[in-house]
Amino acid sequence: MSGASTVAALARPALSQRLANPTLLLLPAALFLGFIYLLPVIDLVRLSVSGPTWTTYLERVFAVSLYWDSLVRTMQIALSVAALCLVFGYPMALVIHRASGLTKILLTAGVVLPYFIAILIRTYAWMVLLGRNGPINKLLVLLGVLDEPAQLLFNRGTVLLGITAVLLPIMVLTIYSSLSRLDPALARAAQASGAGPLAAFWRVTIPLTLPGMGAGVLLVFVAALGFFITPTLLGGAGDQMFAMHIVQQADFISSEGFLQALAVVLLVITLVFVGIAGRFLGFEFIWGGATLDGETQPSARAGGGRASG
Repeated sequence: MSGASTVAALARPALSQRLANPTLLLLPAALFLGFIYLLPVIDLVRLSVSGPTWTTYLERVFAVSLYWDSLVRTMQIALSVAALCLVFGYPMALVIHRASGLTKILLTAGVVLPYFIAILIRTYAWMVLLGRNGPINKLLVLLGVLDEPAQLLFNRGTVLLGITAVLLPIMVLTIYSSLSRLDPALARAAQASGAGPLAAFWRVTIPLTLPGMGAGVLLVFVAALGFFITPTLLGGAGDQMFAMHIVQQADFISSEGFLQALAVVLLVITLVFVGIAGRFLGFEFIWGGATLDGETQPSARAGGGRASG
């Protein structure tokens, strides 16, 4: 009896050690993601090269000016949205970071909760607000800014507004995560060394939150590439994005192959931008890893200690 218990006691640590192996722990998730994502992507690529020649459908994407112009327009809009989210998201994240108590909870809820509202509902809300008979036009006429209601819908600015409003929480939360990891002593050391609040913010806070900014820009840009509802409802004829052509082709049975080619082109562009960002900035830097925090913060502490001493 004692021998059996001894064997069981020896087997338990061995089993625990095997389960502690990161490879074994990641295996279920890898199998699940491979089945859910990798196999469909492989099938997508297979169908996109299933024409008379393997480049038939891909050449058609770039040969037709409609798709090429839409692709360029999509990247322009995605970059503009990423820039707008960064400009408006950083101050919002900074305010939330410096707030406390109930104020912080309310500000965070105000940023996060709208993200859970369906995009279609939010887009229709913008159409009501910006319509010729909407409250914004009525207010502008009442204040004397306009003599008559203006056409605020169906233009590039409205498209940027609608997409930015949807993706802004991603930027805010990403930058806030980076701000929350900062050591407050760094800014205090900079100010103790004679730097003003603005100089301390520019030379300490901004560089140390670059990982959050980089991750936020990349996430927003990639997400914006796939938008089609908001540009269709808020934009004009010249504001349709590339994903809308994929949706339109999905309605036709005869478009198999070309439909997948459109999706593959958008996928490749996304991977290229992610790869470029990872090549020049480093993936740990983009995702807020230890590359910047681990190297810059200690040097900043050392500099602050010398100056204050």
